[in-house]
Amino acid sequence: VGGRSTAVRMLGYVPHDEAVALMRSADLLFLPMQNLADGAHVGIVPGKTYEYMASGTPILAAVPPRDVRDFLTAAGTAFVCDPADVGAMKAILREQVRRKLAGEPPPAHNRAAIARFERRRLTEHLAGLFDRVVAGVA
Repeated sequence: VGGRSTAVRMLGYVPHDEAVALMRSADLLFLPMQNLADGAHVGIVPGKTYEYMASGTPILAAVPPRDVRDFLTAAGTAFVCDPADVGAMKAILREQVRRKLAGEPPPAHNRAAIARFERRRLTEHLAGLFDRVVAGVA
C-alpha cells in the first residue's frame, strides 16, 4: 500500500540454481493459490510446491483443502490457511516475525514425507508401472 517494502525483493526470472539458493536463504516462503468452491479439487499441484518443501524453509501456504495442503502439512514446515483468509495470513506472518526475533528455530521438516516426491523415486515408480503394463500385469 503506497511505498516499497524493505522485506520483499522482486527479482523477476532467475536461473533454477539461484532460485533454489534464494528459497533456502529465505525466512519464509509464500505459496498462494486460488479459493475453490466447496467440494472442488485443485486440478494441479504447482511445481514450486515441491521445490518449497525440499528447501526446508518455512512456508506460508494460502491454499485450498486437500492435495496441496495435505502434502505441505505432512512436510512439517508449512503454516496453512485458506486462500481468502487474510486475517490468518497476518497472524502467521506476525508469529513468524516474533519467532525470528526471539531466535527460535524454524520447524523441522519431515524428510520422509518430502522424499516421496523426489524425482528419482517418482521415476522408479513410473518405470515399475510401465514394466507391469508391458508385462500385462497392471
